[in-house]
Amino acid sequence: YNNHNHKNPFTPTTLEEIQGVDASTFQEFENAYGQDKNAVYYSGEVLTDVDLTSFKVLPYGYAKDKQAVYYYGSKLAGADPLSFETLDKGPGRYYAQDKQGIYSFGKLLKVDKDSFDYPIITVLPTATKS
Repeated sequence: YNNHNHKNPFTPTTLEEIQGVDASTFQEFENAYGQDKNAVYYSGEVLTDVDLTSFKVLPYGYAKDKQAVYYYGSKLAGADPLSFETLDKGPGRYYAQDKQGIYSFGKLLKVDKDSFDYPIITVLPTATKS
């Protein structure tokens, strides 16, 4: 079952049956990822070309297999799955890295990896019209 809003992975919605899933082997992971014996899913949709045996969900919306790195279900072009890891730098510090550099919210930052100080990231709610 899929209980996440497709357009905003942070907002749960109603439960919907995922078509074609093998219920007896299905596992639900955090951040709207799931897997059965046949496929990996993000928010109810099949992710293509995923290696089932090496697929792993990571913190902050990331996942990887031996071939690619994903951020909320989308492949990160150029990210290196062998060296990719999320970083535990404390509350409000949502970073990851690979041999190329440092990532934040799925984007490779243009910073010096050796001198970067991992500032706290403040996510402010968007204003809504009343």
